[in-house]
Amino acid sequence: MGKVAPGQQPEDAAAAELAEETGFTPRRIERVCTLLACPGWMDQLMQVFRAEGLSELAAKPPSDDPDDVEEQEMTVVRLPLSRVGEAVESGRLRDARSIAAIHLALDFGRLGKG
Repeated sequence: MGKVAPGQQPEDAAAAELAEETGFTPRRIERVCTLLACPGWMDQLMQVFRAEGLSELAAKPPSDDPDDVEEQEMTVVRLPLSRVGEAVESGRLRDARSIAAIHLALDFGRLGKG
């Protein structure tokens, strides 16, 4: 999750955020949809992207956002898609935006739009 800088394409921002947070870069990235993060309270939008053909970088690039302090100590945990339901059920995965994005990205591919 990150911000799109003025003049920056959302796909480029998503690919940069993916690299910063996970250390992977996509061969292909496409927008799935745009969601309202908290309608009626704020106008923040969340764009969901589907990334394919991931390649691991030698090192995560540094963030150019000084507010990204939490990313400095973040650890990447790989979770097969087949285990997402189990992770949600057990409480290991609780972020509603991430859960919604995963399901939307999977449906996007299954519906032949990706």
